[in-house]
Amino acid sequence: MSTTIDRSSDAFLLDAYSGKGGFLTGAYLPQHPLEEDEDYQVRQQQSVYPNYVQKVLGVYSGYLWQRTPAREVPDPYGPFVADADGMGMGLDMLLQQYQRRAMLLGTVWIIVDKPAVQAATRASDAAPYLAMRMPSERVASQQDARGRITRITFSEQADGGSRYRTFTTTGWSVHEKADGTGLIAQGDYGFGRVPVVRLHAQAPMLQNDLTAEPWAFNLIQQNWRVYRLRSEMDWLFSQQAFAMLRFPVSDAQERERLEQGGLTLGANNALIYDPANGGEPAFFAPPPDPINAYQAELDKAIGGIYEAANLEFVGGAKIQQAATTTAFHFQQANSALAGMAAQCERAEREIAWLVNAWNGQPDVLGQIVYARDFNLANLAEELQQAMDAISLNISPTFDAQVKRNVARMVLG
Repeated sequence: MSTTIDRSSDAFLLDAYSGKGGFLTGAYLPQHPLEEDEDYQVRQQQSVYPNYVQKVLGVYSGYLWQRTPAREVPDPYGPFVADADGMGMGLDMLLQQYQRRAMLLGTVWIIVDKPAVQAATRASDAAPYLAMRMPSERVASQQDARGRITRITFSEQADGGSRYRTFTTTGWSVHEKADGTGLIAQGDYGFGRVPVVRLHAQAPMLQNDLTAEPWAFNLIQQNWRVYRLRSEMDWLFSQQAFAMLRFPVSDAQERERLEQGGLTLGANNALIYDPANGGEPAFFAPPPDPINAYQAELDKAIGGIYEAANLEFVGGAKIQQAATTTAFHFQQANSALAGMAAQCERAEREIAWLVNAWNGQPDVLGQIVYARDFNLANLAEELQQAMDAISLNISPTFDAQVKRNVARMVLG
């Protein structure tokens, strides 16, 4: 039997976006209790993952970053915006990547670091830069009574092994062990904060919660169900694609001769019958009921994909059922998008403070403002086009008009 699948792990959520990992190998397909190992392995190899998650997040993320945040920032933050990772990537593109990861995982950690040694020929080499850590890489953390982080440790890979980097309000250190033993390097900073920023996809449940729930969690679980149903239906198709031959065999010696000649008697090749009881050689196919049942379930599951994406966007099924006007739907949807923008704005304000603090100017802030108003009619159209491109290919019988009605009902 297959091993347990952790559908809340970082690996599973990230694979749901990339379509790789266990979705590509079939490891995320559970084995049925009566399924033979060989049949299970073939089903894994034949599996195809229809990737709605990447389509939906691509549309939402691109839409949120369609307009550049308004910034009035003096040096030293200005040059940082143009090169935020120390390798030439601008801040907008980098934060968009981080936010998309946060939509999958709920929260990502952004380290605002600075090289310990300034290069002799390039002053820019010593400029602050950003590095991201995933939730699973956080080993330990401490907070004060107001919820502010006072100490945090991340695991990282180096020289073929693991090591542990800790940040406090006064300095950083790298150790061989998670318990703080085996000091490798350390350094100090004098601005009294931990140089780590949280970027949430949505507001946490409680103010002092370190992490938020993944925005795309329900969408990913629905996409996993479509993946399972699709693999099972494909397996049924492969088993029923060719009609089986039925022909007469008069005695046991004849049957033995056929088997020795390479004929496998059974559902994979041929069935025999006693001609004394009547009948004639013929081809016949299994009844279509199992395929039709899977097709109906697959259509429902695809409908669930649309519902998860759209209802998540407007704030939940209860709001959708209570809403009666287009204006209300748009207001709720705009509030959800504005909330995502607010999380990015909050994170960037903290990043700006730390960048300036690393450069000895913590009081130089400027203005950073993210858009709060969005044209949702365009978003609804882009989302439907992106998802239809997948649905129409994997479920020809799915009623496109039903999908349009769902989109109109939810998004107005």
